[in-house]
Amino acid sequence: MMDLRLLAEICEQKCGLERDKLLVVGVSGGADSLTLVDVLSRLGYRLLVAHFDHQLREESRGDADYVCQYAQSKGLLHEAGSGDVAGFSQKEGLSIEESARRMRYEFLFEICRKHGAQALAVGHTADDQVETVLMHMLRGAGLAGMKGMLWRGILEVFDPNIPIVRPLLGIWRVETEEWCLAQGIEPRIDSTNRDTAYARNRLREEIIPLLESYSPQARQHIRKMTDHLQGDYRILSQLAEDGYARCLKGSGEGYRLFDRAAFKALDPALQTWILRKAAFQLVSDLRDFDAATVMRCLQSIASATDGWQGDLPGGLRIRVAGSEVALLTWQADLPGMDWPQIASGFSEQIPLPGELDLGNDWFLRAEQAEAITAFSAAIHNDDPHQAWIDVGSMPEKLLVRRAAPGQRFSPLGMSSGSQKLSDFWVNVRLPKKARVSWPVVFSGEKVVWLVGFRLAQDFRLTANSLNVIKLILYKVTKPSEK
Repeated sequence: MMDLRLLAEICEQKCGLERDKLLVVGVSGGADSLTLVDVLSRLGYRLLVAHFDHQLREESRGDADYVCQYAQSKGLLHEAGSGDVAGFSQKEGLSIEESARRMRYEFLFEICRKHGAQALAVGHTADDQVETVLMHMLRGAGLAGMKGMLWRGILEVFDPNIPIVRPLLGIWRVETEEWCLAQGIEPRIDSTNRDTAYARNRLREEIIPLLESYSPQARQHIRKMTDHLQGDYRILSQLAEDGYARCLKGSGEGYRLFDRAAFKALDPALQTWILRKAAFQLVSDLRDFDAATVMRCLQSIASATDGWQGDLPGGLRIRVAGSEVALLTWQADLPGMDWPQIASGFSEQIPLPGELDLGNDWFLRAEQAEAITAFSAAIHNDDPHQAWIDVGSMPEKLLVRRAAPGQRFSPLGMSSGSQKLSDFWVNVRLPKKARVSWPVVFSGEKVVWLVGFRLAQDFRLTANSLNVIKLILYKVTKPSEK
């Protein structure tokens, strides 16, 4: 049987709860959440029972009515909400589980804000902790995922200020069932909890029993592991916070700007931590900033040329700008962001070979290239600041000037037809203020290269190309700027 004195200590010391302040409790009607309400009520907390109907089962309306009646029988405040989780899942392209979680927490935190609650309490148990850690492990999570859920934490995507607390995190599910039986509480049974179409249920019904066939104490060992990892997490968090503070040069709406040298001097584990921290600050509901994405970022920070930028999942991009590196949303601009820009009326021929001054310390250099090696180099090129061009296919000499309104071109990879340049700028998310003055390489009236972005299809190299030049965009950094 659960120890009320121990739970009282947990509520105060681990969850940081105060008895004289309102506490919202998320209640599904199952044994875990009903036990939580009963225990908190016995401990003297001011409670508001909140229930969200996911509309996924025929009996869900009965669950909502039951929770309402239960709250009234104990003289507790009560709020109920509902939503079409299946419809939301289809609309947003999310799993049913993720959609249910998102809609439920949006409702629960809204109730917390409405009533000025000190926190949201949920009935997660030790079993939920084990399942969560295994889910994270199968997704390839790092320490942040493997540490599991905290007794008290913040879900920034739902509310940056109101904490979520889990007083039953050290209690096993069987103990909540025993408590309900002893107290005469009749929990509702969710038929979907055994449906192995859901990933968490497969873990519960298939994977965990298999693990216990190898080690009967598997669940207990995993829960103890989370206790140890949470201690490691706290230490690493502090180190990462210190590193973050040393590297951060600026922040604003939609961007975080870091000193590149200071960042590169950190241990890769701290670099990973800082990138993820910045990413989740910019997009709080980010779900796909995985290890592969982090590795891409680290590689670009280590070796990308000045002005390089790349897209990342979740509406983010990374940009290298000299001694700085920025993580920013697609819509955001950095203060003083430096791009190659040419003056109105600028129209200059590119010397072959030679270089052309574009202004503001930006230059375009042309070099003769060996056709044999150039074809392979062009195929494997991942630097947008350089391009190999088949000069033999040009009707006229190369000029750099601004594009005219309505200008069209056929970007590399488009075998037929053309695209408006304005549409291309939108697709690559070049900020509006940089588009008008962007340098474009022309041959006659045909676009050859959108400098720093895309070569035109007509001027790509082929195995038969004989006369090849390489164009390189670069910026001269003045000594005072180093």
